[in-house]
Amino acid sequence: MTDFGGAIQRSRKFNLAIIGVPFDEKSSFLKGAAGGPAAIRAASTGRVRNPFTELGVDLEHDTVIVDVGDVDTSGDVDKTFGRIEAAVLDILKKKGKPIILGGDHSITYPVLKAMAKHYPDLDILHFDAHPDHAFCPYFSTLKTHALACSSACMSDYIPVQCVWVVHHQS
Repeated sequence: MTDFGGAIQRSRKFNLAIIGVPFDEKSSFLKGAAGGPAAIRAASTGRVRNPFTELGVDLEHDTVIVDVGDVDTSGDVDKTFGRIEAAVLDILKKKGKPIILGGDHSITYPVLKAMAKHYPDLDILHFDAHPDHAFCPYFSTLKTHALACSSACMSDYIPVQCVWVVHHQS
């Protein structure tokens, strides 16, 4: 596993936690998104980076970033989504902010479910090349990569207050 150019630390207390979700079982076309977390980690090994944010925070020295590894995505989809939700909730309960490395868009559903449990007045600002916001007759479930926003808006478990969708395709 990479150390993201030295930024990753080993600590029980942290500000940011990277969680890998190698999952593409709900993709309707090409598989491969499950390789995303490993590919991001493999490409994130160099120290050629600017650690400072726009607020002047040095992410390497002023924050504690940990990598908690990958969620087990083997087996039943509902159990996998439960494990994703539990992993995100665990980070939130420890007062950390999760950074999710996916996976296909279907992982948005359990991530938002966990976020809504922790933040009851959750709003969503969704950027994408296409809005993922309309029900499609090709899918028999809202738990699909193509309906990330719809699954949140139509779910009884995610009391979203407001969803802003910004999409751009050139």
